[in-house]
Amino acid sequence: MIFKIILGLIGLFIIYGGFKYSKATQDKYLKKTMNDVGDATSNPGFGDVGIISFIIYFILDFILEKSPWYIVKILILLLGILIFITAVIVPY
Repeated sequence: MIFKIILGLIGLFIIYGGFKYSKATQDKYLKKTMNDVGDATSNPGFGDVGIISFIIYFILDFILEKSPWYIVKILILLLGILIFITAVIVPY
């Protein structure tokens, strides 16, 4: 029961973030974050974790940074709705 409430709140928080997301947000935060993550994945000291982080970076870079801001906004909203509906509908 507590897990469903926490999951529902996370879903609502993601939905709220999706509504607040804009082109300015993508330009200000996402591109800077992706540059920082790209610098971290180029560090060869991580071993296997470096390969995993490179794959995650590639997916995030391809989906989030290269997509227009409104596509990313829609993806965030859909993720939040999916999490919220999962918390409400699925019995635990």
